Amino acid sequence: GGGNPLLTMNAIATRAARRRDLPIDGLRDSIVVGDGVLRFLEDTGLASSGPEFVHAHEFGHHLQFEMDAAMRSSRYAGTGGYADDGDARRKEMMADAIAAYFLAHDRGGNMGEEEI
Repeated sequence: GGGNPLLTMNAIATRAARRRDLPIDGLRDSIVVGDGVLRFLEDTGLASSGPEFVHAHEFGHHLQFEMDAAMRSSRYAGTGGYADDGDARRKEMMADAIAAYFLAHDRGGNMGEEEI
């Protein structure tokens, strides 16, 4: 089944285990982009800049992971901040906003308004 692009039509940001009682050497945070995503971007004419959008969005999730860890250890935990795991849509929209900021910034993707 790995040759079917529909089975690989996803991109995810993964977070390495951070438990002190479970040391795993070499385990790192990562971004995984399925072949189906890349094929879709190519088929829709977005092969030149599309992967940058996907990567920036998933990197936005890594920033959320860090913000969530800070929120959990702060006095704001449990007040509807990023510690609230029930609001997936808000997290996806925030990852989009982070990606757009990065891609538009002159020290990031340096994309113009028409590209974003």
